[in-house]
Amino acid sequence: MTASTYDGRVRDRDPDTSWAAADQQSDGKTSQVVATIRVLLGSRGPLTHEELVDAYAEYGAEKPWVKTVTAQSIRTRTAEMHRRAEVRDTGQRRPTKAGGSAAVWELVPIGEEHEATA
Repeated sequence: MTASTYDGRVRDRDPDTSWAAADQQSDGKTSQVVATIRVLLGSRGPLTHEELVDAYAEYGAEKPWVKTVTAQSIRTRTAEMHRRAEVRDTGQRRPTKAGGSAAVWELVPIGEEHEATA
């Protein structure tokens, strides 16, 4: 297998468990997670990763067609969206449940995505 097989979801140096997880991801499933993240950031405003995970779980409980995913999957999809300039760090920080500091993510307004990558 090569990393290109999974569109950058895993790296050559990643352990076999990462490759197995990537093998279980379908474009449809990852697209649904990305779409749900967009809905949540668009409707609830900027969120930390923990807030996004909690919001995703609440939304999934309300919408039975939303697939259950792990916090890591949400983090990975958010990171992919950040690389594509679809979300950005607001520069704000909020406390985590453990007392640390977390970045606050927001959607990049339509039209600004291309400016961010140019």
